[in-house]
Amino acid sequence: AKRHSLPSITPTCGGEAECATCHAYVAPPSEQADAQGKLDAAPPTDIIGTLTDEEDDMLDYAITRHPTSRLTCQVKVTKALSDWMQQGGRIELPRF
Repeated sequence: AKRHSLPSITPTCGGEAECATCHAYVAPPSEQADAQGKLDAAPPTDIIGTLTDEEDDMLDYAITRHPTSRLTCQVKVTKALSDWMQQGGRIELPRF
């Protein structure tokens, strides 16, 4: 995000999981979400990895945290992530 100046993501800590400025929702395809399409479905840990204690602690500072909340600096960009997104997976930014 920092290297490519992506809008709405401010990677203040430079990818060290020391802030929550890159908070986003890693959400499954709509048909796998709950009935209202909320962000309460668990993210695919087999694709994005498990939430570390450090990331979990930092997400406590994120506005509007949901079960799909992750720090984008901790999500590795892989072929598996790309394939998952092409199948309808999504990464959404919080409103704030």
